[in-house]
Amino acid sequence: MRTIHRERLAQLLAEGGGVVRRSEHPELGPVLDRLLRTKELTTVLLGIYAPAGFCADLAARMAAVAAWNADAVVVGRAAAAATYWPDIRFDRVDIVLRVARKLRSMDFRLHRRTIPVDWIRELRVGTRTVRVSAPALTAVELAAELGGEPIDTVLRTRQATLDDMRSALDAVSGSRGNGARRRLLWESRDTPWAESERLAHQLLRDAAILGWTGNEKVVINGHTYFVDICFLRLKIAVEIDGRDHQRDITTFVRDRERQNALVLAGWIVLRFTWQDLDRHPQRFVAQVRAAIETASRATAVNKR
Repeated sequence: MRTIHRERLAQLLAEGGGVVRRSEHPELGPVLDRLLRTKELTTVLLGIYAPAGFCADLAARMAAVAAWNADAVVVGRAAAAATYWPDIRFDRVDIVLRVARKLRSMDFRLHRRTIPVDWIRELRVGTRTVRVSAPALTAVELAAELGGEPIDTVLRTRQATLDDMRSALDAVSGSRGNGARRRLLWESRDTPWAESERLAHQLLRDAAILGWTGNEKVVINGHTYFVDICFLRLKIAVEIDGRDHQRDITTFVRDRERQNALVLAGWIVLRFTWQDLDRHPQRFVAQVRAAIETASRATAVNKR
């Protein structure tokens, strides 16, 4: 095997996002066949090859889809991982095509349907361009399977708004599970950024506590903070620590900085954990009511 061919293959793999398409480089056929026999290369999709072990690499899988069919659209969990939710776990890459085509792979799953062009985004992987569903559409479609978390995550990362997701859902009207998706969007009307915030919002609504907004932007001494549940007029901040809050030291430190800034600016700050909401919802509601009463009395005194 000539060294020049190996060098050429290495260059093509680097440029192509970790994969090479056989039909684009017929001169490398003997090289590809030998590397496949020695298991240095593996078949990703028909006619698409990558170095052994590619499956752990999302970028290589996305490049493989682009090389396999330029009209294919990556959807579902893989689309979320590629656009707004890098920590989401997935086993297979879901692909949408308008027309039927054979696909024999345990790493990919093909669906025959159409994605409206307005809800497709293009990503570059090496020299290739892969099409993926837009974050708004990805989030609402995943909601039928994963509940509110995809919606919360896309809102937190600011990759889509509620209006974006409502429009995306309208664009795929008639899809199975849309009733549940619409219900979740309605429950998300106060823009929760986590499951714990979603639960807190529901508890406040059930208790008929009004006058608050979710993830409200507050500026203090030139610094911008987002308050989980904000009673802006009364200067009450209700902060919700999610299940994994203390595992993320960056979030932990940032939340303490925000709390100190709010307190020094005259705010009442209440902190609750997921366990507080889940195990003691009545206590949560009672303490929020007490804060409202305290702030209201202080406001009345200051107006005299």
